[in-house]
Amino acid sequence: MPTRTMLISILFSTLVSILFAILATACSSGPHHPVAAAPPPRVVPRDAHAVAVDDLVGVWRGTALGTPFGDFPFAITFDREPTGDVHGRLDGRPGMYLDFRFHRDRSRWVLIEEGAIPELGKQSGTLAPVPGATAPARWTDGDPAHLAVALAVTADALEWTTTIDGKPHAVFKMARARGEAAEQIRQAIARRNSVQ
Repeated sequence: MPTRTMLISILFSTLVSILFAILATACSSGPHHPVAAAPPPRVVPRDAHAVAVDDLVGVWRGTALGTPFGDFPFAITFDREPTGDVHGRLDGRPGMYLDFRFHRDRSRWVLIEEGAIPELGKQSGTLAPVPGATAPARWTDGDPAHLAVALAVTADALEWTTTIDGKPHAVFKMARARGEAAEQIRQAIARRNSVQ
């Protein structure tokens, strides 16, 4: 004959079994309430100017189109300097050169440009990035802009468009040179720049 303790134990075991069965049934059927997932990490798009400056590093060759001197072949190298600046310079004939320096000024990239043409003079200026610009990245010397530069850079192509007072001044359409071709261009530019 079961004792009172045994009856309580059997009753307790039965009650626990029923509760587990109810719990298991409730968890396996009916609508499931989704568990809130953590939001995806916020993707902050890189500034178009920073992307253009990073992608500019390398050796480029192509054609300068629509310049006051007509169309002509053009090549330039852009190197990252120890300061972090990205710099390119090309010396033409004596007294003629183009010099472009992208410099990190606090949180933005400015373009410091300088050029000289014999008998016409020398000009230089610092262009500020146009806020909120998307590709192509743009820099201007003010608002309204007298001088503006737009850079469209990909892994293989560079289109550098310069306007003066809103009118086209020159478009440099270039392809990235690699390997031996890039080294030959780099050496030719170094020789030319050292002679000047």
